Amino acid sequence: MTERKYLNKPDKQDNRDLLFAVRGVATPYEVDLRPKDAAGIFDQGYLGSCTANAICAFVSYLDKNFTYPSRLHFNYSVLFLYWKEREIEGTIDYDSGAYIRDGMKVAQKIGLAAGGTYPTEVSEFRSTPTQEAYDTAKHHKITEYRRLNANTPAQLKESLANGFPVVMGIEIYSSFEGDEVALTGVVPMPDRQSETFLGGHAVLAMGYTHIDGKEYIICRNSWGKGWGDKGYFYLPMDFVGRMISDMWTGR
Repeated sequence: MTERKYLNKPDKQDNRDLLFAVRGVATPYEVDLRPKDAAGIFDQGYLGSCTANAICAFVSYLDKNFTYPSRLHFNYSVLFLYWKEREIEGTIDYDSGAYIRDGMKVAQKIGLAAGGTYPTEVSEFRSTPTQEAYDTAKHHKITEYRRLNANTPAQLKESLANGFPVVMGIEIYSSFEGDEVALTGVVPMPDRQSETFLGGHAVLAMGYTHIDGKEYIICRNSWGKGWGDKGYFYLPMDFVGRMISDMWTGR
């Protein structure tokens, strides 16, 4: 069994961030963007590259549904983005994790490199990007990214209802690694007093639904298709305002 790392760094508040523009429209009872997902479920292995995995999946989704709807494949180099995140943060030699904001910044200013232009083996995560990687990245940028209010579900639901997934940083406790979660994808609300805090994890919110009368966020993970519900999981909506550090979307 792969030993997982939880290395998403919680957001540092920055007054320069663009904020999500709230329209205050009524949102549906449930939203599920999984049928529109573009990239196959990734597996980050033992590397702490969750931010890059979530953002590459996010941009692939934008490509399929908004930017390049006629294309068949949406494959970006996760490790190129992870390297660029660590370059910003001064940690390129270490598996240090990253801030979601820095990954979104790379996606806007540098772009995402095409798969195959950077090594895919996690052991090569320190490799310096090639010029070919940079040349492909400049053609695959997002135009903007915005921070959502992580203290209320309103903006999360509005973004999802408008067809835009949300990259989130969540707190992980020991129950997340339980056998039942690995089998069903249904995450329990952690007991902070009795459970061990394991770290931060970046995931991609793809909708929200109800299970046994309780509301859950549909999330795309990066642990392969064999984990959870075909690589997705269901996070209690009660995490919002309690155990979600930051939320981001863009276009």
